[in-house]
Amino acid sequence: MSEFVKTNFDQYTPEAKRELLLSWVKAIDETGVNVNAWERRFVDSVRASLTKGWELTPSQETVLESIYSERTP
Repeated sequence: MSEFVKTNFDQYTPEAKRELLLSWVKAIDETGVNVNAWERRFVDSVRASLTKGWELTPSQETVLESIYSERTP
């Protein structure tokens, strides 16, 4: 697992950003290692929000990216 470097989302269209975030959710679901209960609930909540077409706050994006970076190979 690599060092966490925050993604600059300014380069993404809203749809591309949503697809990237959903790909992180999927990767955490499928290959996440030692994902704790709080992280699992957070990822589930993020998935529900993105599926409804809602945008995440910058803080939610950072937490999701951190979980993705730390918990996926």
